[in-house]
Amino acid sequence: MVEEERQQNTPPLSTLVDGFRKAMVNGELTGKAFSGRTVDDYLYYVNQYVKQYESFSKECMADYLASIPVKQFATREKSYKALICFGKQLVVDNVIDDSMLDSCRELRPKRNTPPHRPIPKPDDVERILELDMSQLDSALLGICIHTGLRANEIASLTLDNLNTKAGLLAFIGKGGKERVVGLNDDCLNALQGYVNEARPASASRRLLLNDDGLPLTRHSIASRIRRLGERVGVKTSPHALRRYFATKHALAGRSLAMLQRVLGHSSLGTTEKYIQATALQAAEEMKGWD
Repeated sequence: MVEEERQQNTPPLSTLVDGFRKAMVNGELTGKAFSGRTVDDYLYYVNQYVKQYESFSKECMADYLASIPVKQFATREKSYKALICFGKQLVVDNVIDDSMLDSCRELRPKRNTPPHRPIPKPDDVERILELDMSQLDSALLGICIHTGLRANEIASLTLDNLNTKAGLLAFIGKGGKERVVGLNDDCLNALQGYVNEARPASASRRLLLNDDGLPLTRHSIASRIRRLGERVGVKTSPHALRRYFATKHALAGRSLAMLQRVLGHSSLGTTEKYIQATALQAAEEMKGWD
């Protein structure tokens, strides 16, 4: 009863979202400022919630999470994390108490089946590469296939990050880490062709721009890669191509330590999880070993 009276006497949840945003940006909830991507993601899920529910409760949160298809586990998990974080701010604002938030933590999604993360086969990638495509898509595809960069890392690249003489991309990656990746001839040629012949004139220093001269975002990057795959009947994404890159080079004998550095992983265990080499794949590769 006390909890119900507390929430009845508070402003609508939608009016508290901006305070939540500021708290994330300023690091008031965890002692560390959230990344721009996390802020955007959390605001998206919280706004979806407050459009449907007038109060923050275990029952409402359970109903919201149940509306997300079971197959979309990642979306459920991100929604849960966003709402729990929002709940922390509501505790600070005296909208709910700690016991309410603790009860909501019991709703953490649990994966019932292992995640299915298919990666393109080499033949599928070759079919995509053979497509007639724009110089922008050629450059984007080259980066995905030959460097294994994350979509948000690609979106953040600038002209200053590209060293065509040395054949390198030097940039700040996930977690603020300095990263340097080498470019093979195919990738370098695609990038040079795009920059010299097709990149629109723009005040922006971002490396990849759309036809309107606006920087590609991680969402538009994902859409472009998805559409290229659809043209040859292959379901793919920047992340799938990142895993393809990791698996391909692991099968070619690159050390996990080297791949960890190239992929920008903090843990070698994460790199190992990226490698999707079946026993049959390994056996087939062995036939060509000296």
